[in-house]
Amino acid sequence: MHSRLAPGVVWPVDPQTLRSALGEAATSVEVNWLFWIKQPSDRPVEATWTPLPEVLPGLQVTIRPIATDDLQVFRRTAQPEILHDLAVWCRQALAAPEGWRLMRHNRRWTVHGSEVYAAERSGVDALPWRW
Repeated sequence: MHSRLAPGVVWPVDPQTLRSALGEAATSVEVNWLFWIKQPSDRPVEATWTPLPEVLPGLQVTIRPIATDDLQVFRRTAQPEILHDLAVWCRQALAAPEGWRLMRHNRRWTVHGSEVYAAERSGVDALPWRW
């Protein structure tokens, strides 16, 4: 994790809290901290399963910074829900049958105030440029 962020943005979760939430799945997940993002994101957490482990790690979690002013509300309201859902999704991805693992899957969590929305896509629809 790169700790230098632009002024006005912070990480929505710290590495230790993320590892703790993921539990045993943490050793199988590559975490990407998007430190170069200068603007706060309303999509702070994203999980991706890629069926090409020789090219990309199979299970990836992407963390985007949020507005500094939103941190306390986020950690109190959205973080517990997102981290629980993320951990379940990661465990299910790692235990999924071969047919599921042969396709790309993506789950994104979007936060508006204290409301959390999750969206999931699979196959071609899960490619980054299709969102």
